Amino acid sequence: VLKGERFSWALQKGVEVGVSAFAPLICERNVVDDLAAIESKRERWECIIREAAEQCGRGRLPELDQTQLFSQAASPSLPPPCPSPGRRGAGGEVRLIAWEGEYSTTLRDALARCNWAAGARIQLFVGPEGGFTEDEIALARRCGVQPVTLGPRILRAETAGVIAAALILYEAGEL
Repeated sequence: VLKGERFSWALQKGVEVGVSAFAPLICERNVVDDLAAIESKRERWECIIREAAEQCGRGRLPELDQTQLFSQAASPSLPPPCPSPGRRGAGGEVRLIAWEGEYSTTLRDALARCNWAAGARIQLFVGPEGGFTEDEIALARRCGVQPVTLGPRILRAETAGVIAAALILYEAGEL
């Protein structure tokens, strides 16, 4: 969850690129951390998703999950995210977290493990303004989430999500 209109922008652009589901998270560095205040925006966010899907001609509306704490979302006990539209079968799940402190594993390296033909699923965590904390990264690693770098530049949170989604969908042959 990002402050101001940034999360709405990220939703809109994510829909246009082809993201199949969004899960708003509350992280340690979130500017907005009031769960009730965040959930009060749900109707507006659903409207943004619907309008963006109509504008770009999507036949399937992306899901908007309930807002949750990062620790809940990182837990491996949660069900896997929805498969991409048009994909069937169990191609495995790859869980990634974009982190500016990762220098060796690139997004492309991590995606090389995907079995795209069998319907690979990607769960991508993108942090708030200020990024993830060291504790959140340590938790992610314990839960099987692979930190990846998006390159040498530090991107704004809303930009990182859209760029990473576009790169993932490109590698999957969806763009």
